[in-house]
Amino acid sequence: MSEHGEQFRAILNAIRKLSESQGKMTVEDIKNETGIQNPEETLDQLNKRGFIYYVNSSEFKLTP
Repeated sequence: MSEHGEQFRAILNAIRKLSESQGKMTVEDIKNETGIQNPEETLDQLNKRGFIYYVNSSEFKLTP
């Protein structure tokens, strides 16, 4: 799998884990959970594909 695919999966897994424990999360939470320093592009893709949605400008949730 490509590096991008692995990053995508790592971020999605982190979102699922954080979603169970805290509901909504921030980019900083994803950085801390995955060690990926620039997750924004992948988060934008997840948002466009309907996996997550933004609650406000800095917090997002896993789409139910």
